[in-house]
Amino acid sequence: GFYIYKDYIGENIIESSTLGAGKVNYYSDNSPAYDNYCINFTGVDQYGKISLRFVPIKDLSWLVYYNYAIDFYVRSNDPGTQFDIRFVDTKTDYPGDHPWRIRRKIDNTVTTWDGNWHHIQIPLSSFTEQGSFDDGQWYDPVGAFNWHAIDKLEIVSEYGDLVGTDLYFDNIKITPLLMP
Repeated sequence: GFYIYKDYIGENIIESSTLGAGKVNYYSDNSPAYDNYCINFTGVDQYGKISLRFVPIKDLSWLVYYNYAIDFYVRSNDPGTQFDIRFVDTKTDYPGDHPWRIRRKIDNTVTTWDGNWHHIQIPLSSFTEQGSFDDGQWYDPVGAFNWHAIDKLEIVSEYGDLVGTDLYFDNIKITPLLMP
């Protein structure tokens, strides 16, 4: 496994977020879960996203096979908070290929939005293919997502804006799945 964010963006990861409104602050000192900083994602329009690009691209297929998970701490005080966490694979020159997405929805069925930090661990194998938005066009999923060539991790306000919502993340990593 490896850290994606722990006080700072992880090694060989480049920030590439897209925001129409709102902000993402990677160095918020507003009561981080651990250490000195956490990520604050706030006031974001629908489809605004934290985007962390892996350089070079990552092969996570082995980690999926051996039951690894995305592991992080999150907090919000808005009971209606919902967003997607997703991986996006690389777009190749192969005809018909697109940057395919695989996602997991995070909402009040996954955690409690009470202003306190909550630990979330989601097996990579439980993500579902979403499709691709490429060159201004939507492509439905076709089973083409490739865990061997991961370009980025995104946290997206997929279901509406986050205006008035303060969302915080800390200690984002890929780690072996903890057994219950």
